[in-house]
Amino acid sequence: MTTTRYTLRITHYGLAFTLLLACAPLCAADSSSSRELAFKQQHLRERYEEIEQQLARLGELLAASDPDGAARIRSALKASRDGVVLSELQEVIQSLLASKTKTAAERQARVVEQLQRVLQMLQGQELSWEELQKRLANLQQLRDAVEKLIERQQKLEKQSGEAMKSEAEGKHTDPAALDKQKGEQAATRGETEKTSAATQQPDKFPPDTVDPKALGRAASEMQKAEQALGERKPSDANTHQQQALDELQATIGQLQQRLEAEKAAQAERMRAELKDGLKAMLEKQKTVTTATAALDKQIEPKKSPPREAALKAAGLAADEAALADRSEALTKKLRDDGTTAVFGQVLQQTASLLRDADARLKKVQTGAPVQEAQKLAEMNFQELLEALQEEEARRAAAGGEGGGGGGGMSKTMLLPPAAELKMLRMLQDRVNRGTRSLDEDRAGREKPTPQETAAAKQLSQREKEVAQTTDALRKKWAELSAPRPAVGPADPTATDPLKEYMAKAQQDASNPLTPVHKDMRTVEDQLGETVTGKPTQIVQTKIIRSLNDLIAQAQKAQSKAAAMPQLRRRQPAKQPEASPQQAQGGKQPSGPAQVSTLPAGAATEAAKLHKIYGGSDSDAWGKLPPEAREKFLQTLKDKFPDRYEQILTEYFKQLSTSKPPAGTK
Repeated sequence: MTTTRYTLRITHYGLAFTLLLACAPLCAADSSSSRELAFKQQHLRERYEEIEQQLARLGELLAASDPDGAARIRSALKASRDGVVLSELQEVIQSLLASKTKTAAERQARVVEQLQRVLQMLQGQELSWEELQKRLANLQQLRDAVEKLIERQQKLEKQSGEAMKSEAEGKHTDPAALDKQKGEQAATRGETEKTSAATQQPDKFPPDTVDPKALGRAASEMQKAEQALGERKPSDANTHQQQALDELQATIGQLQQRLEAEKAAQAERMRAELKDGLKAMLEKQKTVTTATAALDKQIEPKKSPPREAALKAAGLAADEAALADRSEALTKKLRDDGTTAVFGQVLQQTASLLRDADARLKKVQTGAPVQEAQKLAEMNFQELLEALQEEEARRAAAGGEGGGGGGGMSKTMLLPPAAELKMLRMLQDRVNRGTRSLDEDRAGREKPTPQETAAAKQLSQREKEVAQTTDALRKKWAELSAPRPAVGPADPTATDPLKEYMAKAQQDASNPLTPVHKDMRTVEDQLGETVTGKPTQIVQTKIIRSLNDLIAQAQKAQSKAAAMPQLRRRQPAKQPEASPQQAQGGKQPSGPAQVSTLPAGAATEAAKLHKIYGGSDSDAWGKLPPEAREKFLQTLKDKFPDRYEQILTEYFKQLSTSKPPAGTK
């Protein structure tokens, strides 16, 4: 432990010194040339590269003697690499060599923020989950408040612009209208000053959340606009109002950047916690399932179980209850995270299965019903874990040396659309398998038995849940892809393909995401009528095909999103031509857009999503020959192994022949 403290202290001082060096070029910008600063920055980059190498070695050396310290170092190193600190430092050097000192300063600020986060992790000062949620809520409230200020200020700027235009045309300006505008400007200034004061509360916001003087400058410009309006000078008021808008837009850009960084950190933390939790729960569930099967062999049918068996069953019930509690706790965190719909639904269903197993084991019921529920819970844990591991591998492959998997929404989402859709496909495939199994048992009989009717009703309920999950996913996409106000000049490379894909998928009625929900409702109704033959199975197959289509398109969007950071580095955004409003004396915004947003109107533009993949009509699924379609469907067996067939079949049979305990679903 002494060694760990000593090495962590050395790393602490090394990173603190790095932070000072990162700030040094900013302080020296007035007295040193850009080339000299680039030389200093290169020296800093080399020093930090050595620190990352030392962290990696420390993690390996301490793995056996101090696993907690080693884990902390690995987490800090991963945060450094995910934040692409070395790449950002290289970008600073290139900016300085090109004499773009303002761009260099902005990138240095991002480096400092990343290094502060790494240092915080090394010191064990990570926020609790509740504190992190509170910070995110505060940042979102502050962003919403500044957005409202921007809206109000834009309205006032437009009014003074119209008054200025009237004066230029020799028309009379209504003094009462100017007085009213002055009063509204004073009220907006008051709200701006309140918002500025709120950012200074250390219990709500870190000191580096926004530029503390930006809102103050905005309020000052608003006050000058008030005076100009009082003096009946709408032209002067318009100029000051535009300058106030510039300050507000700079603030919202900083806030959005900080909010996205916090959300990215939350997503990374949630993925790590989920992966570790699911791995542990899967292993525990396997142990409980095996123990239940062994206990069942010791209990004789139609005889009271011995006391020893009852005690063992009670212990297994407690284990299942604990696993259910943990599943529900993770489900709550997923709701707090707010970027996933299907993942949380699968975990919630797993918790219900575990509650069912808990209730049965308390009654010393160790037979097929409880064992099938346990096996299905295992399958859920396994599928969820594999989805996370697959996403982790994708991010590592797409993120280069940083492993971040691209920028924009890819950073802030727990799981991208393709992963969510794959989980949705898994849920649908289970219903499909249950339907086929039930139909085979009927052997062509027209009239179903009571047991078969009960099993079909259960499948109908499962289909209903899948349809509800699909609808929840569609709504989640709408929420996440909603455009936010632009905060800078248009950047043709700033559009996030993932956000664009989600927006179109949610809004375009011709996309499979919309009719797939309708098809699920059709299957739900048919199963409710115990229709398990071809009419139902054809629609179920259509649903799987639609989901496969969506998955392919989502993966294409994710690939584009992952490539966007490299594209932005290679191709700087072009500055747009001055607008008429700017030509009237307004201040030209400087720097690239702070946030990737959809172009105006893109969120509601009708688009043919089935054409997004870029292929010809001859590539469409419906025009593939039957043997090609069959070959493609066979590939799904890699995702849904045959070993699941028997488990699912037995599970649905048990649902139809056994009554669940009271209080369970």
